[in-house]
Amino acid sequence: MEPSERALLGGSTFIIGLEDEQQEDIYEMSSLNYIMLSIIESIGKDDFKNVYWCEINNIKSQDIPTQRIFCERVLTKVFEIYEFLPENVFLDSNTDMNNVYSFIEFLEFDSLDFITGIWKFFDIDLRKINIDEFCKLRSNEIIREFEEQINFYVLSRMTTDFLRTYNKDSLINWFIKMSRKMKFDILLNIERRKK
Repeated sequence: MEPSERALLGGSTFIIGLEDEQQEDIYEMSSLNYIMLSIIESIGKDDFKNVYWCEINNIKSQDIPTQRIFCERVLTKVFEIYEFLPENVFLDSNTDMNNVYSFIEFLEFDSLDFITGIWKFFDIDLRKINIDEFCKLRSNEIIREFEEQINFYVLSRMTTDFLRTYNKDSLINWFIKMSRKMKFDILLNIERRKK
């Protein structure tokens, strides 16, 4: 049983001797824990985007201390999966929380324009190359183009830190993974930019 399922199951159990209001509080807490764990457990997986969009508004509607707990757990999971932890992370305001949300969105699914800009620079047809081989052979050029793209796009501080300080080989592997995942969207985006 997944941790998120255990959290939900724990809150759905009726506890003898508790008032209805207390039962409701336990249920709401369990539901929130389930939502948080569902998102966190899906980081790095193909279904992240769907899980995230289904549940994130429930998280964003919570108070700052609750969102802080969630964001800390997200960053812990990011470190576990990507071995990257942004420096000087503050989690004191909604703006701080939104920076974490923007970062995880970019990392997992919202980097299409950024990645398209890099592929556009190379002016090649993604359908005719082996993305893995190409990226490994041209990794230095890709890293240089990252820096160019950082100056062109408005990115959160955490995202910029990721692109500038993440281990080079790991960053290229992330780029390969995202390029494969969004290959057809990248091709469409490049075609749209030509018009």
